[in-house]
Amino acid sequence: ALDACDFLIERFPIEAASVDLDSIPARIFMQTKSNWTFNPTQGIIKSLVSTSSFELISNQELRKLLISWSDVLADYQEGELSARKYVEEVYNPFLNEHFHYYRILDDRRVDAGVLESVQFENLIYQRRTHLRNILGRTADNESRTIKTTIDRILELSGAKNNG
Repeated sequence: ALDACDFLIERFPIEAASVDLDSIPARIFMQTKSNWTFNPTQGIIKSLVSTSSFELISNQELRKLLISWSDVLADYQEGELSARKYVEEVYNPFLNEHFHYYRILDDRRVDAGVLESVQFENLIYQRRTHLRNILGRTADNESRTIKTTIDRILELSGAKNNG
């Protein structure tokens, strides 16, 4: 989805009269809408934290990381949910109004002039911003926190050294 947004942004501003619409494959539009979420299984951590076995973990940093894992994950998933809501409530309705679902631009009823609009550009820029935040390509992001937390848990538990 991020690559598809970048593909379109590289062509901005699009001039419908002069652009070869065949140079913008229909799959690009479909890819910009892609929505996947990170849904790790948390049963083991929740079970561990809520049992007496948790007391066997003497490393306080590891204990704190395990206890806070649900909160770290929830923060990350907020960004995903925000991006999904944007696609479902803003982006998809715009695409559905202006483009054919399957043939995108290859339908005589479609006004390719919408590609020239500031609204279209802003929708693509906003979609890219959501994706960059989720994927950790911005300075302030939760995905870096997720990765750092996982790496530190593995390191402190000895799992990282043991393969």
